Amino acid sequence: TKDVEYIDYKLQKQVEDTIMGELETLINEINKRGYNLILITNEVGDSIVPEHHISRVFRDIQGRVNQRIAALADQVYLVCCGIPVKIK
Repeated sequence: TKDVEYIDYKLQKQVEDTIMGELETLINEINKRGYNLILITNEVGDSIVPEHHISRVFRDIQGRVNQRIAALADQVYLVCCGIPVKIK
């Protein structure tokens, strides 16, 4: 078995593509039905660079997914210390 710590770029790309595809499907369905959607996610890019490769992979994918969500959203808030800050 492969150690998950050494996930290669091809698998990283497959994981990210799957997540982005699911996100697009979700957003398209929400828009088609005229629903409102509130997504809550972690901000993972404002800290030190993770020590382990798999943690960096997670941070990078999560960051790109968050960027895509923000690009598609009508409104975006960053909550810091319980205080919502509108950024879009």
